[in-house]
Amino acid sequence: MKINTNRVTAAYLNKTKRNTTKESSIKESFSTDKIEISSKAKEQLLIHDEKNKIVANIEEKYSEKSLSQVKKKIAEKQYNVNHDELAASMLDFMKSIKGE
Repeated sequence: MKINTNRVTAAYLNKTKRNTTKESSIKESFSTDKIEISSKAKEQLLIHDEKNKIVANIEEKYSEKSLSQVKKKIAEKQYNVNHDELAASMLDFMKSIKGE
């Protein structure tokens, strides 16, 4: 029996090429995975970040003593809020989040 070395070489190259192609397609499928955050979740993250900034700003501006006094007034229902100013501030806040 005579072995054709050209066919052996071609078969070997063909097999290694198939394996390489298969491996690269597997790698490609892994590299195309991605995670997307919904627009609602992005909005919630923005609100959360803004809240943290506001809280940090308040904590920097006001001492623990003055915050305790306000908390006490709120608990005793003696703290009054200007509803018009509150509504305007909330609308401005929402506009700033949405980029209006």
